[in-house]
Amino acid sequence: ILNNGTHNFYPSTIVISLDGFHPHYVSETLTPYLHQLMTTGGGAPYMIPSFPSSTFPNHWTLVTGLYPNNHGIVGNQFYDPKLEKRFYNTRPAQSLDPVWWGGEPIWKTLQKNGITTAVHMWPGSEVNWGVYDPIIVDAFNGTETLENKSDRLVEWLDKADLASRPELMLAYVPNIDTLGHAYGVSGPELDEGMREVDAFVGRLLNAILDRNLTQITNIVVLSDHGMAPTSNDRLIYLDDMVDLSTIEYIDGWPLFGLRPNDTSSEGVQMLYDTLKSQEPRNDTIWSVYKKEDLPKEWHFGGIEGGPYASRVAPVWLVPSVGWSVTTHKTMEKLKGEYLPNGVHGYNNTEFLMRALFLAQGPFFGDSEDRLAPFENVNVYSLICKSLGIMPPKSDGKGQVSLKGLPKGWSDMFVDEHADLRSAQASLNATFDALYG
Repeated sequence: ILNNGTHNFYPSTIVISLDGFHPHYVSETLTPYLHQLMTTGGGAPYMIPSFPSSTFPNHWTLVTGLYPNNHGIVGNQFYDPKLEKRFYNTRPAQSLDPVWWGGEPIWKTLQKNGITTAVHMWPGSEVNWGVYDPIIVDAFNGTETLENKSDRLVEWLDKADLASRPELMLAYVPNIDTLGHAYGVSGPELDEGMREVDAFVGRLLNAILDRNLTQITNIVVLSDHGMAPTSNDRLIYLDDMVDLSTIEYIDGWPLFGLRPNDTSSEGVQMLYDTLKSQEPRNDTIWSVYKKEDLPKEWHFGGIEGGPYASRVAPVWLVPSVGWSVTTHKTMEKLKGEYLPNGVHGYNNTEFLMRALFLAQGPFFGDSEDRLAPFENVNVYSLICKSLGIMPPKSDGKGQVSLKGLPKGWSDMFVDEHADLRSAQASLNATFDALYG
């Protein structure tokens, strides 16, 4: 037990997820509080999301330490042939059935060790975990203001006694992802959204400082993935390549997982061959894979499978960053203008899909304690250890195996899609000042 001068506190960790927030969005002018965290705090230059780089798979990875193949949430929407049901992230009555959600969420791990958790709008937190439910669960509210969100978290900090004050607080902030889909990866709307999100983070940082909790409380600000721009000039028409009447289910987006009506090995091979014969030869606009041939580094499908391998469709059409798979019927409904204006879900190692990981506090240290870029399956273990708990086995390496950031580290990544970067990802970025 620690004391801030007036009250007793257990060591605490606050994790804020800024959906769709790319590390290059941070700048001194637009986001001064995030700039401060990036320049003086611990954390890492960036984090690598799990494949596919979509919201629900990655948020469940963050709190279980498992790849989507191993925790079951393999997309925002997908079909399970064993259950003969579809998962839709936008339909809570269906998606909150515990049958979908594998792995052990961090609040269950902590509850087993006598540590309390409060969760605000985190994907998957509304599932009924029985005796392992967090002590507080706030349901998703798409109209909530950031002022109300920060007030809610400060309310948890200010709870009067140790028993009711959560030691881990998780909060989800959808604003930047929503704006990115609506307006793309640059523009005045996104700028204003980043200012508002930064002010939200600032209110939390100041609340911790005002209460003399900086040596008691860790704060982590992360994201699930980045964002890429779309264009009518970068469309792939599925119905030009295959008869859609032969497809029973389409999973995923902007990549498409295809389940043919005939799911026999012959039926799957026929669909694959049809697409493979049309795969671009001289460029990388899109590629087609059978499930077992998906790249090993994606930890998705592949020959090793996984407990939820049946949820991964047998054939995948994977577009290059910035390209989108669609149909003529869909474009007719959109009156010829492709939407949304920003997308994610691509190859998780691409520059534009990078995720944010900023941190400060007694466990994460300062700029001398930064970690080298790492996969987000390691977040679960880091959060457990920040609260003094040795995490159970997961797909992450654990802090001991994570490498520190070498002095003078610079980003040597060669971005083949640099022409798609927005102003935010190229002008005045704090990342480039530190690591460019």
